[in-house]
Amino acid sequence: IERRNERVATYAGRVAIRQRATAVWSGMDGSLETFERAKPRGIVCVLDAFIGHPAELNATLAEEMRRWPVVASRDRIRPRHLARLMAEIAAADLLVVGSEFARETYIARGVAPERIRVIPYGVDTRQFVPAERPSSGGETLQALFVGNVSVRKGCRYLIEAVRSLPNVRLTLVGGIED
Repeated sequence: IERRNERVATYAGRVAIRQRATAVWSGMDGSLETFERAKPRGIVCVLDAFIGHPAELNATLAEEMRRWPVVASRDRIRPRHLARLMAEIAAADLLVVGSEFARETYIARGVAPERIRVIPYGVDTRQFVPAERPSSGGETLQALFVGNVSVRKGCRYLIEAVRSLPNVRLTLVGGIED
């Protein structure tokens, strides 16, 4: 996957130069070679940082493993991969994140706030419409989690919270990672 990302990013950098792009917008973990080619030519480099700061993720997972030693999370980012992500962050003129939480993780790790923009993930409100009013009690709340069931996603805390609530049924959909 890493080699593929490098090849695609190298190609994208060449295309940006050939097309005389004024900006490139590229996803995390596949941008370094694009940015290395584009920046010297004055092309603005935007990094779509779809997770919080990777070093913050590693620190959080290390803390979770100290709190819950039975789990050895596979989600930690290896040092060589972390170095690549850090180089992408440094090379980007602008980072786009999906939440204020993610923004704060980058600021906490030294990224200047003016280099970060929050664009919340969207939802089609014509298709997903809130109920007219909440139920009046006694009914079971059906909760759904879709994603990797892992320490990184906080599933342990979700399960603990649901256990403490009356009349809640939780369904987890996704692969179990930890």
